Amino acid sequence: MSTLGFTALTTSHQLLGVDDEEIVKDYTLTTIGLEPALPGLIERFKAHDVYRNDWEGTMNMASSKWVRRTTIS
Repeated sequence: MSTLGFTALTTSHQLLGVDDEEIVKDYTLTTIGLEPALPGLIERFKAHDVYRNDWEGTMNMASSKWVRRTTIS
């Protein structure tokens, strides 16, 4: 999820009264939830230039790790 997407998600949940801790806990489940599917997803990603050309970004999509990106490719 992009930083903008996460910010929008966080803001909308705050407006609905959801606690920040709950948002963070839910967001960190991304890595755990995708882990079983990762080998198959990796093979599919390797077949497409858009993913192969930005492998760090591709792997970041499958985790809840936040990486500051300064350029848009």
